[in-house]
Order: sequence, then structure tokens, then C-alpha cells
Amino acid sequence: MEGRRGRALTKVVSIAETAGPLRAFAAETADLALERAYSLPTVLEFTRVGVDKGRGLEALLGERPAGARLVVAGDGENDLPLFDLADLSFAPEDSPAAIKARADHVVDVSENGLLEPVFRIVG
Repeated sequence: MEGRRGRALTKVVSIAETAGPLRAFAAETADLALERAYSLPTVLEFTRVGVDKGRGLEALLGERPAGARLVVAGDGENDLPLFDLADLSFAPEDSPAAIKARADHVVDVSENGLLEPVFRIVG
């Protein structure tokens, strides 16, 4: 796929008022060589195969220094590649069940946001 200036597109985001049309759209495009992930129930992201947050972070970080820990947080399917890469992962308690099941810690963000409980646990 080529973008406006000849650059390849890496992500297309589809947004709907309810999840039903997005699920139908994902099914209708199942034969395309694309990866699909929901960042919210009503936000579906299409990326080229092999393009995801985990690989992007790996490219940005390069090789980690010995002893360095990678701590990540996420609340959608599109964050799961980060969880796979991380030493420690967090999900807000209002995340979908599948995301919470993959996180090392599920935290309450209602009072102090996300960073306070992460820093408290990480130390």
C-alpha cells in the first residue's frame, strides 16, 4: 500500500459507534495479508504483517543493556506485542478480560491514574 507521498502505509484505523460493524469488516477483509487488533472495542487497527507496537519498540530500543528491565502498560489487543517483549506488564482493571489475563499486574487507575500504581509496584 502506498501513501500520499509514495511512502508505504503502516497502519489504517477503522472507528465505529459499535463493535458489530468492525467485526463484520474484519471478517470481510480476512483474506487480506494484514494483521488486525482492537485498541478499543470500537477501534480496529489494520497493519502490515510484522508491524506492531512490540516490533516498533524493539527497533527504537535496539539492544537492551544488561540488567535493564522493560515495563509496559496497555489496555487493548494492539498492546499485546508489548506484553510479549516486556519483563513486567500492567493493564488497567477496566481493560478487556483477555488483556488483563496476559498482564502481570492489573491495577486500579480510577484514583491516581496509571503511573502511580506502576511506580509503587516497580519500586
